[in-house]
Amino acid sequence: ISNLDYLVKEEIVEGFSHPVFNSVSGLAGSPGYSVFPNPAKEYLTILIGNCSAGIADLYDSKGTHLRHTILDNGSTLLDVSDLRSGSYLIRLMTEEFVGFEKIVIER
Repeated sequence: ISNLDYLVKEEIVEGFSHPVFNSVSGLAGSPGYSVFPNPAKEYLTILIGNCSAGIADLYDSKGTHLRHTILDNGSTLLDVSDLRSGSYLIRLMTEEFVGFEKIVIER
């Protein structure tokens, strides 16, 4: 099991009261959010649908928490220009859902 998979399973075990969407395990196109482009180079756009606010947490492949970002107005631009090439995990949380998205940074 990879560290990214462990992070996802850890969240599910905690038992959120709202739906948990996990595209890492293959439920791509989950309702409520979109993260693009993937792979990314400089910036990621995070859309959270009809939600007016939420948070995004970014983790590296070892499970280290790298940053915490407030999501507002349904769309947020996240600067990833300082990250090394590799795989990362974004956890998105709003009042309506918790979602996970595996992203790739390419240099």
